Amino acid sequence: MTPEILLGLIEEAKASPSVHNVQPARWRIEGEQVILLEDQSRRLTIGDPTGHDAAISLGAAAEGLAIAASARGLATQIERLDGEYMGLRRVARLTFSPENQTDPLYSVLQTRTSWRGDVELIQIKRARLYAGIRNLNLKWRHRKKALKPVRLKQRGQVIG
Repeated sequence: MTPEILLGLIEEAKASPSVHNVQPARWRIEGEQVILLEDQSRRLTIGDPTGHDAAISLGAAAEGLAIAASARGLATQIERLDGEYMGLRRVARLTFSPENQTDPLYSVLQTRTSWRGDVELIQIKRARLYAGIRNLNLKWRHRKKALKPVRLKQRGQVIG
């Protein structure tokens, strides 16, 4: 097992979903093993005061790495860890052994993504507007791959 292979697995696991999109997973390679760490500064003090959602996100990251490993003919064993490493909470040690079965979810692993950009206020307004579309007499039309709300003045006539 080379560091390059392990880095490839980590790269694929980075697209794993994360509750609240906080992305708490950090990774460390130790020999032929990968250590999953939690950056606790990524927790939301109001939205996730107990760290439950962060734990779900870390589990998804570990699963993503295990699925990626299966495509390389590797089974993943996961061992829970305690303690800290350089200010990060140690979560799990992932070790690998030969296996001939690829996880059926691997085909969709590359299509999983998490939005890491800024959320614009306009997107939030559009979502709220869309939720009340029936009450506001609005319809949506496509323009350059973006949805744009329009108000109907009269039947069949589009304004805006």
